[in-house]
Amino acid sequence: MIRRVKQGGSIMALTRRAVLGMLAGTASAPLAPSWASSPPPWYSLIPPAVAPDGSIPGWRSLGGRATYRLEAGEIVGTSVEKSPNTFLCTEELFGDFILEFEVKTDPRLNTGVMIRAESKPDYRNGVVHGYQVEIDHAARRWTGGLYDEQRRLWLATPAHRPETQASFKSGGWNHLRVEAVGTRFRTWLNGLPAIVMVDDMTPRGFIGLQVHDVGPDPANAGLEVRFRNLRIITDDPARYMRRPLDVTDEQDFIANHISAERAALGWRLLWNGQDGAGWSGLSAAGWRIEQGVIIRDSAATPLVTADRFADFDLEMDVRATDGADGAVTYLGSAEYRLAQGPQGQGDSASGTLIGKVPARNLTDPNPDKPSMKPAGHWNRVRILARGDRIEHWLNGSKLVEGSRAALGLPTSGPVLLRPGQGRLEFRSVRIHPL
Repeated sequence: MIRRVKQGGSIMALTRRAVLGMLAGTASAPLAPSWASSPPPWYSLIPPAVAPDGSIPGWRSLGGRATYRLEAGEIVGTSVEKSPNTFLCTEELFGDFILEFEVKTDPRLNTGVMIRAESKPDYRNGVVHGYQVEIDHAARRWTGGLYDEQRRLWLATPAHRPETQASFKSGGWNHLRVEAVGTRFRTWLNGLPAIVMVDDMTPRGFIGLQVHDVGPDPANAGLEVRFRNLRIITDDPARYMRRPLDVTDEQDFIANHISAERAALGWRLLWNGQDGAGWSGLSAAGWRIEQGVIIRDSAATPLVTADRFADFDLEMDVRATDGADGAVTYLGSAEYRLAQGPQGQGDSASGTLIGKVPARNLTDPNPDKPSMKPAGHWNRVRILARGDRIEHWLNGSKLVEGSRAALGLPTSGPVLLRPGQGRLEFRSVRIHPL
């Protein structure tokens, strides 16, 4: 039986018998090859054979010296000591798509799949950068999260989905699905939703399979990551997106933006990104607005919302210079500390409920692991006040949880942006009254 296979932009004729023969001898036989399947219109990114020179058709290696080979229908990456991150990258560029694959990796080896990735001579000497779907063996289990390689660091994590996190099979095969359509990204791990994210930084790029830097120890050489059933939809992928579209936990990284779906749930911009409407204090000395950002770089009084809030989900992006500090005040007297500088966790760290609960990383086995990104990066701050529950989050990590009653917090109050010292910047201030 002859199958016509769309492969790397070309059409190849293969026999089903030959395909199955390629898969023979594997320890755990994969499902039927994706490119032998029927609608929806998938096509495989794994070629059936290597090129005459031994290379993998349609792919090129960038970055370090890790090796890749084609073996029984799988792409296998192998670590090399003293090598930086290595990526096997598609020659084809992709914009909107749906991608599925299975991955199995040595638990000692970090890996991920780059999507809409780039390598430009004028950006850090051609380093591979962009969105990476994380494959995370660490105890925090953030597989399926989106990390911005060599740019903004962590964006969206599945820390709020414990069932998804628990589905990860360390050392076994895991199935991931990635939808990148327009500005919305969604991922699934082993059939369970992981993250929903909105971002507009990179509309198009290559797909890259990572073998992470393993350092200088020769004992870490030879670690393997395997990819199989790597398939993609590029023709009208919006038609094949999973429904319904659940944006309950959507992370939006477009500045001062609210998606229509999120607005329908009750989210709104608490600051409109343009002027002082809805706030008092923005016209006072020390504050200014530039290109959709509130900036405080000299002594100033707090900014205060006109509205008061009782139960709510509040998020904002904050950027600070080294040594800068301040706070977000809510419910009248509760204060979320903002602090930029060398820190672990504790009373002085960002995310602390000042004077009441020190910040501790509750999503990582190391409770002292810092959550604040280095100076110059935007940080995603989240405050949840629902019923008796209070939570502080920073960059996808929960740092504080407590009881409103036990902490003696008022029932409602305005939101204040309280400056301390140094330069602070705010944008994308959003709230969902509950």
